[in-house]
Amino acid sequence: MPILEIKSDNQSQPQRVRLEESTITLGRGSDNTIILRNKSVSRRHIEIEFDGTHAKLRDLNSTFGTIVNGEKTQFCILEDGDLIRIGPALIKFIDQDEQIADDDEIVSFEPVITAESSDAPEPDSPRVVELESSLHERDAELERLQEELQQLRQEASTHEQQEVRMEALSK
Repeated sequence: MPILEIKSDNQSQPQRVRLEESTITLGRGSDNTIILRNKSVSRRHIEIEFDGTHAKLRDLNSTFGTIVNGEKTQFCILEDGDLIRIGPALIKFIDQDEQIADDDEIVSFEPVITAESSDAPEPDSPRVVELESSLHERDAELERLQEELQQLRQEASTHEQQEVRMEALSK
């Protein structure tokens, strides 16, 4: 059975998680199978589906993306030794748990990988939700302003073309 070996920047030893369920999710939100608490990790970042033979990784439209073996990816079939980067976490996919020594600790779906200081707010706290809502509002406003700017540029270009035509006609 495959294992994920998860190491965060602030950990001295990696945690190992056996893929016992058919589908697991990794992300910042508390509803994930494996929780990675870091701002650069989306609430629901990736999903790994194991069908008994193959493990399929799918990026769940994360903000900062998922890197597998140095390449940004949306979907891939994991192979032994693949390295997955999600924010500060480096995850090694190990195809067979026989490759892990018997005395190494392997956990099943319990870990909370903390990639930030413990005084960071919980991802679902009212303050975090408020800030994320504010961020989404600003993103929407920025998009609206960019569209308005593009429209003004088009109008200015049209106006300049009309002036050139009028100038040509008056000569």
